[in-house]
Formats: sequence, C-alpha cells, structure tokens
Amino acid sequence: MQHYGQVTQEVLEAGSRANRRASRSPAFWWTLGIAYLVVFSLVATSAVVILGAQTVQADRLYTAVEASERAMGGVQTRVREVFDQFDAEDLTEAERQELIDELRVIAVEGEISIAEAGERVADVRIWPINSRLEQAREAYLRHNIAWVDYMARAAQDPAEFVSPQPEVNASFFDARIPLLRAIPALDLLDLQRRLDVIYAEDEDQGGGGSGGGTEA
Repeated sequence: MQHYGQVTQEVLEAGSRANRRASRSPAFWWTLGIAYLVVFSLVATSAVVILGAQTVQADRLYTAVEASERAMGGVQTRVREVFDQFDAEDLTEAERQELIDELRVIAVEGEISIAEAGERVADVRIWPINSRLEQAREAYLRHNIAWVDYMARAAQDPAEFVSPQPEVNASFFDARIPLLRAIPALDLLDLQRRLDVIYAEDEDQGGGGSGGGTEA
C-alpha cells in the first residue's frame, strides 16, 4: 500500500506542475519572449561593437605603421639620391666630406622623423580585449626602435648606410605575422591588401625601404 501511495503522490505532483504551466497567462509568455529577445539583442550588439572597435583600432594601427614605413622609405630615397650625386670611385677629399656631411644630416633628420612615427604607433588606443592588436603593435615597435638606433649610429658614422642591418631586417619580417593576425576576421577596410603592399614594396627595393642596409 505504501508503494501505491508514493506513485499516487508523484502522479498528483506531476499533474499539479502541469496545471501550473498551463495556467500561466499569455502575458507571462510574452514577457519571457521579450526577455529572450533583449538578451539576444544585447549579445548581438556587443559583438557588433567589439568587431567595430577592432576594425577601427586595426585601421589606426595600420595607418600609423604605414606612416612609419614612409618615414623609413624617405630616408632610403634620400640616401640613394645623395650617392647618385657622387662618383664613389673618384672622390676628392672635399667631395668625400660633403657626402659624409649630407648623410649625417639625413641620419639625424631620419632619427627624429622615425621616432615621431613610432610614438604615433605607440599612441594608438587599443582595448585590452584586442590582444592580437597589442602584440602586433609591440612587434612593429621593435622594428621602429631598430631603425631609430640605426639612424643614431649612421649619424655618428655614415658608413652604416652601406653596412648590413640584421636587426632592422629581422624585426621588419618578424612583425609581419603579428600584423597579419591582428586583421579582424571580417576585413572591412582591406587591411590584408595594405599589409601586402608594405611587404611587397620592401621586396621591390631589394630589402631596402623598410629593411635597412642601402647599397652605395
């Protein structure tokens, strides 16, 4: 008899719960549906905001990187133009000193312009959630700093302009993968193409434009 009593109690309790569910008013279900819709909308909005922030911040970082690359490329262009003015195999002492002086000016001005470009890279606001952007920035700043050091050495000894620059070159190519990973999954601003342009230009210049080590 006790067994039947337990079964009967369970059946009654189950029926009671079913009745309570059935007795809930349409307003309850409307409220529940609206709550689900609000939560879904908040999640979707958050995703859009995060994607938008990633895109904007990635664009700003790439813009600062491109400005830094232009500063470096400008130095290389000026150095080539100076070397083109002189016949390296037949220089008088006065011409040699003039060449050295002009290269030193380029190095001093290049150090300033490249350092300022690096500051703009460092000043790009990046949310803590965007860790890949932060990693890309740190990787590229190492390249920028390598260039600043390169210019400081060249200001003291212009022969640096025709010497290998392994740190400059290595830091440039080391920054490529972090910059690539920093591109949002939805590349709305064509950052992949912009990255390809940066590294294609370096190849076109034989490792010069951003890689360092101009040949005389």
